Amino acid sequence: MMDARKLLINLLYRAMAQSSELPGWSHRETKKGRFENFEALVKEAKEKPDTITYSTWGPLSPAHFYGALIAQSAGIKLRHIPYDSGSKAMLAALGGQVDLAVSTVATSKSQINNGSLTGLLVSTENRQPDLPDVKSVKDLGYPDAVYVSFEGFVTSSKVPADRIDILRRAFEKILNEPKMQTSLVEAGVVPGYLSGPQYDEFLRNNLKTLRDIAEKVKIEE
Repeated sequence: MMDARKLLINLLYRAMAQSSELPGWSHRETKKGRFENFEALVKEAKEKPDTITYSTWGPLSPAHFYGALIAQSAGIKLRHIPYDSGSKAMLAALGGQVDLAVSTVATSKSQINNGSLTGLLVSTENRQPDLPDVKSVKDLGYPDAVYVSFEGFVTSSKVPADRIDILRRAFEKILNEPKMQTSLVEAGVVPGYLSGPQYDEFLRNNLKTLRDIAEKVKIEE
């Protein structure tokens, strides 16, 4: 079983720093023709438990946890195949080495748009502008499986408070600039800002979600 204390130690270090957040989203896709949609995947997974494979960018990665979360929500069992990068995980799906991949929209949207991959779902509450035809996990009837991946900026807890305030204001200003917002969206990222205390709360809630998933589906370290 994964040692949640390690995650907690990491969380406390990061939360003491003042951070901003750039939320993204997880996405599931399969080689064109393997599954017509997510409903077809669920049907086959129930007929043949623990035979459908999904690739991610590594064990204990957000993609690994999300694969476990959506499988749990759909009442199916999938087999996790980890790779050491998102691009390799996607190539495995393209080449048919695995049945599907869990990746970010930024990594997979060009292959979906050119028809090489079929998008099965996005893990956000609503559909994404870049992939309007791909259903959200809420559309599919799994609101408890809504999840966003994220990136944040952190620093040492020893940095003086006045310096932290300068950094907070700078990040907030930059992230609200139209050019920056456009650049991030084009890169497949949903821009957003959380102050240090808000990011602290977000991380603690995220940790609880990951711990609950790990315990329920027995994700091992």
